[in-house]
Amino acid sequence: MMKTLNKWLCSVLGMVAVGVVLSSCAQKMFYYPDAVDYGNTPTRYQQPFQDIYFQSGDGTRLHGWFVPSRLHATPKQAKGTVVHFHGNAQNVSSHYALVHWLPENGYNVFTFDYRGFGTSAGKVGFAGIVADADAALNHVRAMPEVDATRLFVLAQSIGGNKAIAAIGRGNREGIRAMVVDSTFYGYDAIANDKLAGASVVVNDQLSAHRYIAAISPIPLLMLHGTADEVIPYAHGERLFAKAGQPKRFVTVPEGRHIAALNEPYYQQQVLQWFERYGGGL
Repeated sequence: MMKTLNKWLCSVLGMVAVGVVLSSCAQKMFYYPDAVDYGNTPTRYQQPFQDIYFQSGDGTRLHGWFVPSRLHATPKQAKGTVVHFHGNAQNVSSHYALVHWLPENGYNVFTFDYRGFGTSAGKVGFAGIVADADAALNHVRAMPEVDATRLFVLAQSIGGNKAIAAIGRGNREGIRAMVVDSTFYGYDAIANDKLAGASVVVNDQLSAHRYIAAISPIPLLMLHGTADEVIPYAHGERLFAKAGQPKRFVTVPEGRHIAALNEPYYQQQVLQWFERYGGGL
């Protein structure tokens, strides 16, 4: 009896140990933060900006940048304010390169680092970063220099999942339109793509596929490259199929992961989407 119990206990402990290892590996698939200064600050593009510090729902101190429109005398006169949710690696000083063209086209930009990224405090985690997404939207609405009725969202890679979860759960006031670039269907689906069996230890409750239908009627533009080496193109197609109207899907032929917005053609697609749904009105 005791021998049987010991064997059972060893089996359970073994499964727990495997689960812990898989869970740790799964978490590491999603987040690759660092605090390196990559030099892609607004200063590189001769743009004035403010360092912004704000708190997430649990008090974690987050850091971001507010970059005003270059075409207007005051930020409140801008076509709108774009809240940027960046991808899963490095920090805001690398990802700003993908949105630096927005202030030159009349939009304010608010971009920020999730917990554990850059100079934001805390440790990365699924629920915590969705709370950070909520906090960023709430902070922008409260900024007196911003017209809180003209907000836009541009979310890339894992930032797309975070933004979709936050907005789909109801944090939508003042958002005129949304762009999602190269994001994945769900945490379990992409985890299995990267490590067979990892989905069993991944919390899927905050996945984009659960909330994307609730984005509607906020207009949704999605972009995805057919040669995306990080998130397969099929993830974008599956996610788009679950979204409500109005929506549009832009395929980027031979496009690699979050590379489209380096190109003027796809920048124009985003600008036209924003302006179609309230930018500058």
